[in-house]
Amino acid sequence: MTAHSRLRKTRKSRIYSKINRFIYVFSAITMSGLFVIGYFLYKDFSRDYSSAFSSSSIEPLGEQLYSVVYVTSGSFKERPLLVEKLNFLLIDTTSSKIINYEVSTYHKMDLPGIYGVESLSNMFEICMLNSENTLEDCSDLVNTTISKLFGFPADRYIFVESDKRYVVEDFLHGNLDLLGKDMNLKSFKDSIRTNLSFNEALHLYKFANSLPSDRVITKELGTTYYDRLSLLDEELQDLTFDSAVSRENLSVAVLNASEMPGVASFASRMIKNIGGRVVAACNSSTLSPKTILITDDPNSYSARFIQNNFNISDDNVITSNEARSVTDYDVYRSDITLLIGLDFATSL
Repeated sequence: MTAHSRLRKTRKSRIYSKINRFIYVFSAITMSGLFVIGYFLYKDFSRDYSSAFSSSSIEPLGEQLYSVVYVTSGSFKERPLLVEKLNFLLIDTTSSKIINYEVSTYHKMDLPGIYGVESLSNMFEICMLNSENTLEDCSDLVNTTISKLFGFPADRYIFVESDKRYVVEDFLHGNLDLLGKDMNLKSFKDSIRTNLSFNEALHLYKFANSLPSDRVITKELGTTYYDRLSLLDEELQDLTFDSAVSRENLSVAVLNASEMPGVASFASRMIKNIGGRVVAACNSSTLSPKTILITDDPNSYSARFIQNNFNISDDNVITSNEARSVTDYDVYRSDITLLIGLDFATSL
């Protein structure tokens, strides 16, 4: 064999080697991704079809920015069941990045509802003191707690047992490789709880997989943030300066009709953090058991966002002409008025 022939053979061998490596890596990522995506598909088909793919289930993806609460714990059968790791992820599709806030589970705060001041590590156990509550029932407490801390909506949640944590973390980074690992769908299904639909999971995985590693930004929510939440608010408002709510530029008045202190301030903070323009945040001269949304354009994105995130029923969305019993001047100088009643105030 001539030297030239040997050189051609060596080059061809290297090319085949590169092709084989590419096929292996592509197969690993694709099959691993399909494995986890398969769980979400199984979850969707195992419940009522109309709810699995309803428009509300994918509504967060209509925005450029949405959020996922990611919680790691011990075995779901353990008692006490403690939160071991807590993350709040902001998926920013406009700026092509994911911001991962690591929240200390030792941090103590006034939990929503009747629970009082507790460490975040105790959220599951406190919720499940009511023997009728399931882990899924505790998602309301977890998401509301995160919303209260960040002043930002918690759209979706993922709860996972610690021994399967690596699967979810790789999934959230769009970089799964389960080949050669001892995994099966039933084992994985029993170790995770989430309200992500199939469409949402697929979107999230594809988006994360498209990002270079430096576009997944991890931040530790330390003492500096806890002592000055305004720093956190500034970061969130930088992310939402061009949100759908911001682009509408509708004026919003927040009125506390519950007599519970701090409620208007919290609601105002959340609306500002998603890009809203708050022109007033004060007490109302009216007391109301129910939270009411007053607007002449209930189909605006801002109105629908506020209605959904403050759990306001359609019956409690009224026009300014229908709100004559509310005597506050701010109702008539704002495009939208959020009148916070006892129902929402007592949930904080």
